[in-house]
Formats: sequence, C-alpha cells, structure tokens
Amino acid sequence: MGCCFGTNYNDFVLRVTTGSQKNAGTDTSVYIILHDDFNHASGVIHLDNCLHDDFKRGRTDIFNVPTSKTESLHVQGNIIQIELWRERSTFDSDWYVNKIEIENRFRNTTYLFPVYRWIKANVHYVINQFDTCLAQEDHLTKQRSHELEEKKKTYEYDFISPGLPVKIKKFPQDEAFDSDTKWRIISKKVKLIVLSKILLSSAEWKTMEDLKNIYTKGKALYMPYNGKDLWSDDVFFGYQRISGINPLLIKLVTQIPPKFPVTNALTKPFLEGYVLDEALEQKKIFMCDLKILEGTQAQKGFVICHPMAMFFLDRTNHLKPVAIQLFQKPGPKNPIFTPASPFWTWTVVKMWYNNAEAIHHQILVHNGYHSLFEGIVIAVHRNLSPSHPIFKLLASHTVMLLAMNERGRNFIFCKGGWLEKALSISLEGFEELTKKGLNNWKIDVDGSLPDDLKRRGVDDHRVLPCYPYRDDAMLIYKAIKEFVQSYIELYYSTSHLLKKDCEIQNWAKELAAPRNKGGVAVLGSDNNRIESKVHLLQILTNIIFICSAGHTAVNSPQYDAMGFPSNYPGKLRGTPPTDPAQVITEKDVLNTLPDKRSTLSIMIITKILSGLKLSRLGEYTTQYIFDPEACQIVKKFQSDLLECSKEIEKRNQTREYSYEYLLPERITNSFT
Repeated sequence: MGCCFGTNYNDFVLRVTTGSQKNAGTDTSVYIILHDDFNHASGVIHLDNCLHDDFKRGRTDIFNVPTSKTESLHVQGNIIQIELWRERSTFDSDWYVNKIEIENRFRNTTYLFPVYRWIKANVHYVINQFDTCLAQEDHLTKQRSHELEEKKKTYEYDFISPGLPVKIKKFPQDEAFDSDTKWRIISKKVKLIVLSKILLSSAEWKTMEDLKNIYTKGKALYMPYNGKDLWSDDVFFGYQRISGINPLLIKLVTQIPPKFPVTNALTKPFLEGYVLDEALEQKKIFMCDLKILEGTQAQKGFVICHPMAMFFLDRTNHLKPVAIQLFQKPGPKNPIFTPASPFWTWTVVKMWYNNAEAIHHQILVHNGYHSLFEGIVIAVHRNLSPSHPIFKLLASHTVMLLAMNERGRNFIFCKGGWLEKALSISLEGFEELTKKGLNNWKIDVDGSLPDDLKRRGVDDHRVLPCYPYRDDAMLIYKAIKEFVQSYIELYYSTSHLLKKDCEIQNWAKELAAPRNKGGVAVLGSDNNRIESKVHLLQILTNIIFICSAGHTAVNSPQYDAMGFPSNYPGKLRGTPPTDPAQVITEKDVLNTLPDKRSTLSIMIITKILSGLKLSRLGEYTTQYIFDPEACQIVKKFQSDLLECSKEIEKRNQTREYSYEYLLPERITNSFT
C-alpha cells in the first residue's frame, strides 16, 4: 500500500471496524466519500495508513483525513451519508465492515454509520447515517433490492422431509463461530474431561455413594444441588415441573382421562382428606401427559415410556406426585404406581417418568426451539434489508443460531453423536418425534407464553400459587413486549405503513408458506400477511422472548437437572417395573442407570451447553441499533430489566428453592 495519511492534526478522523468473521479482512485499496446535509461532498479519500497493515479481522483502524479532502464540505454541515468501495486485489476476498465512525474534531461531533455488510470489489455502497429506514422510505431502492437478491442466494432453505423444519441449504461462512468462541467450547470440553473423576475402567456403579463421589470441587463438574438427597424426594419431583428443565408440561385437569383409570382407593392416602372428585373440583389436580412419545423408536435394547403423572396441590402449595402410569394404554402390565409402593420401586418409576420427559425436553423443547427458529432466521436474512429497523431489532437475538444448529447436526444429532450416547431415543425416533411434535407449531399461536399458560390452565396464581418459571418468565415477557411496542411505534405510526412495507410482507409470506413451497410454515395468519401493529407486536415479542428467556429457561438448567444421572436420566437400562408391590433394591436402581462412559458424555455436554454465555439480555456486544430515538428505547429496556432483576431477587428470598435461571443478567440475548 502507499502512504496517504500522516500524523498532522486534521478536522476529520475515521474509525473503521472490520468484522470478526472468518476472512473478514482485506489488503486491497479502500476509498470513501463523505456527504453532508448541504449536498456537499468530500473528495475521494483513500483509507491507508503508512507502513501499516489495515483492515485486519476484528480490528478498528483509525485514519486522519487530509484537510484537502474535506475542505469542500460545508463548515456547518453534518455528515449524513457515505459512499464506500474497494478495489479488486490479487488475492481477492470480500471485506466485512461492522461500522464506520466519523469524528469532526472542529465541531466535536461523531457520526455513526453501521455497515454490517460484505463489501465486494468495485461495488459502490451508499450508507446513510444510522442506516435505518423502512423499505418504502429508502431512496436507495436499487442497492437495497440487489442486496436482498444476493442474500437470497446465500440463505437458501433446505426442505428435508415433510413435517421437519427447514434448515439452511449451505452454511454461510460469515455465520460461523469466531475463533474465540470456538476455542472456548473446545478448551472447556478438554478441561472438563481432565477434571472428571470418573474411572472409565470400571463401567458400572457399585453404590449411590460411588455415584456421588464423581464430582469435582469448584465450578467445573460440580455436584448439582439435587444430587445428594433431593433427587428422590416427592416434593422436589413436583417442583421440577414448575421450575426445572421442562416447565412447559404441567397442566390443570378438571376430569381424569379414561386412559388413566386412577381410583379413590389408590389416591385417598395422598389427597389430605379429599376424594378425587372434590380435589378436581377444587382445582387441586394437575397432570403431565407425554402421549406424544407413544410409538417413538428407541435405540436397540432400550425402552422409551410415554407416561402420565398426576400431581396434587397440598395445603402447603407443594405439587406432590400421587400417581404415575408409565404407558398410555392401561392394563395389568401397565399399572398405576403411587407413593404406597416400596421406596425404591416408587423412586425408579419417577426415574422412568423423568427419562421420558428428558427425551421430550431435548427433542421437542430445546432442539425444537433451535430447529424452528432456523427457518425464521433464514427468512429474516432473505427478506429484511440490513437497513430495516426490524432486522436491526432481531439481529442480536438471532446471532449464532445457525452456527449452533450446524454444530448440533455435525456432533449431536448424527451417527455416533451425543444423542446416541446420552439419550435412549434412536436417530430414526428423533426424526419421527420431531415431525410429530413440530409440524404444526406456529410462532403467533404456540410461541406465545401467556397463551400457553392459559391453555394449560396455569396462568392464574390462585390456582397454582407457586410456579417460579411462570412468574419470572411473565415478568421478562412483559418487559420485552413493552420494549418491542415502543420500537414498533417509532417506525410505524400507522398500520398503513406496515401494510405497505413490502419487506415485512414478504417476510410474512415466507414465514407462512408451506415448507415444500419455499416457506417456513410457522405463521398462523390466514392471509400470509402481517397487517396490524398488534400482530407484529405479538410475533416479534414471541421471537425475542423465545430466543432469549424462553431458550435460557430450558437450556441453563441442563447440567443441574441431568448432571446427576439418577435425577433426570437421558438413558435408563433394562425395563420399567410392572408391579406396584415389586421390591426394587438400591442395586437394581444402580443397574438401571447409564454406565460411567455415558454419564461422562451427559455431564460434559450439558455443562458446556448450560454454561455457554455469549451476551446477556439487553446488553448488545455487537450494536445494530444506532438511531438515537431507538437507542433511548433500548436504554429504557435495560432499565426495566434491572427492575426485573430486583423483583426476582426479592422473590427468591421467600422461595423454598431459589430460581435464578431467569434473572436478566443470566439470560442470553440469543441461542447459545
């Protein structure tokens, strides 16, 4: 490179931040023109520092602009637009620019230009200050349309099979983990393996104490808080339905289904004097029904139950299990178990229930969110310009999802992957269960937290007073909704603007279209449009909530739940009991648990997944929103989250077990 800039004092200083993506840097010549609000333009500025290798990946370069290049600008003018381009080099590669800051030292003012684009050779990119406007308000229509056409070539849907969510056809390299993130994951796995005290030379467990002695001191592979005594406790078993890894199943019932022939004689000792009909009438009976697992194909030699569990809300507001049936069809070989069974028999029945729920959680809840939202993210990139305010709103909440999903397909949901090591389900069963559970899921119907709670009859605090997930999740949901509503109002003063927004309507069309016709099939709108601000608010609130708090609630507890294998086992060996009077011993329970190698796999992957924190909700490590009015809305959101944190801390002081997963400082902005 030549030498354009010296070290003399200049009126204008440019700071150019290159992205951290793989191959984001460039060594070619880069040029820029500044435009002010008096329709004056600078000369062509060659961005080049003497004897310095500029535009390295992840770095900010500073350029002092010669006065001769800016003297044509109006002395009172504000920089409102830039024109940026680069030449073609011998080893040509695109250049990814995060942002450009232009400081006017004379006026003590800095102008921000978010770019967040790959800059191709010999293409002139025009970027407005803050780069935020609706499609119909943008005068750069040709550039905007061309960018979206290019992104549609990069972000293509892959329709795999009827019933399965779409995925990315070819993984975009700029979506890949940066080197720091990849290193943290790899080094953490190695460290955890080294720290593990599991002796793989002995594959079987000898005693419960043997099981408890595998954990390390400190924060590595620590003993989950349920590991010592709580895992076999009935109160804690009930508590897992309202604050555990899968708090989305518990529902109020007002009548017992015929397939669950529980009787007064069976339940009388556990209902505090109520007969069953009275308990139902008083709204004290709750159930979890895993019928969806019926017919799910297990790995060879394993069994997957499809159980039903009934809970009673006692006078101390504890949910206690009072009856469990391990399969859907009642019969002599499929009895209803109660706490009247011998201790270890009842305990192992609860373990088989939790095993089924663990499979439901990993396939339909945790991976379900990941799978469904991949299509939503692809649709965002295909249809919303980087200049669109809704793209900027969603960008920080969808970052890393495609990279995470690609890693999952390559290392977890594959032959010999973690799924086969840690769960009873087979790969064929995984695919069929995914089809069964996710095919009809809609973001504006099933993705709504308030609607889900209402459908399950657990939205009323008077019915279920203690439900930490519900209470804290609704607190965060309301904060997100208020944030999104203010943001929408800033850009859509009327619904007419929304109806005329071709990018939003194209996005809605792809979200609603069938998967075999180039769509995502996750929007419930009958006319494939988003025509009211209320509907847009619902969709965006649901997306941001699930990407952040919703995912955190089912991801962060993974190690706490599954790190102690008898508590929430992904795999169980042998067959479930068929006789409530059968006497099962501690040794029988140990023989049911996964062996040491499987246990180590479960501990390591759940520890990595539950501990990977990239950015906290409301704190945007990569800033996409620069519009000053929108930035004030973000600040208000951050302030609201601080108040949410204080409220949750206050609640935890009176809770029997502290529920900290939805503290805003522990919620990630996006899928991790």
